[in-house]
Amino acid sequence: MKNSQHPLFALIISLSGCSVMPHINCEKAQKVSVGMSEKEVVRLMGDPYVVQINMQNGKHEKVFGWQDQESIAASKNLLRVKVSTDGHISEVSGNCGE
Repeated sequence: MKNSQHPLFALIISLSGCSVMPHINCEKAQKVSVGMSEKEVVRLMGDPYVVQINMQNGKHEKVFGWQDQESIAASKNLLRVKVSTDGHISEVSGNCGE
């Protein structure tokens, strides 16, 4: 019997071990909007601190995150963006500058 594909597969990669430190620029974060390309956001914000990849029905969705502390709970400023399969931002969330 073939191994069936799981309906939801999440892979979370913390980039802190790859010399990426928690960082966020709230002025730049306010410029991030739905419809921007993945490359535009990374060019604006720098490499994300967190990358999460969700797989469902053979399609993937990425979530990129920037924050000011290693722990999400300790972060006062954070930004999360969902990148759809077409490579564009489909959702922006966070509390940067609040």
